[in-house]
Order: sequence, then structure tokens, then C-alpha cells
Amino acid sequence: PTRRSSDLALNSLQDKKWIEPYGDSEGRKKEYHITAQGKEIAEKELARLTELVSIASEIIGGAV
Repeated sequence: PTRRSSDLALNSLQDKKWIEPYGDSEGRKKEYHITAQGKEIAEKELARLTELVSIASEIIGGAV
């Protein structure tokens, strides 16, 4: 069977040490915990996207 894109994305996040397995990973449901590095990256990405939305809103004249 082929690997789902979600599995590939999760593996990529694990390889970057942004998430780590959490608890019992038996069966289909797997749980992950965000690492300190992952949280820092997520916060920076949120700030970047927030700025992007703000700039786009100014350009199109809307308020978000």
C-alpha cells in the first residue's frame, strides 16, 4: 500500500524534531506532542502569516 500524504507530513515533522510520538502508538491512531523547537517554529510561522494577512487586507481594502 502507498503511504498517505499525512503520514509523509508527520514523518517530515518528526525528522525535523518538531513533533514526537506521545503515549501508546499501537493501532491506527497515533498521537504526537509538539516539541519546544516545534512550538517556536509554529509561533514564527503564525506571526509570518498574520503579517501576510494584514498586508493583503491593506492591499484589497478589507479588514480582517
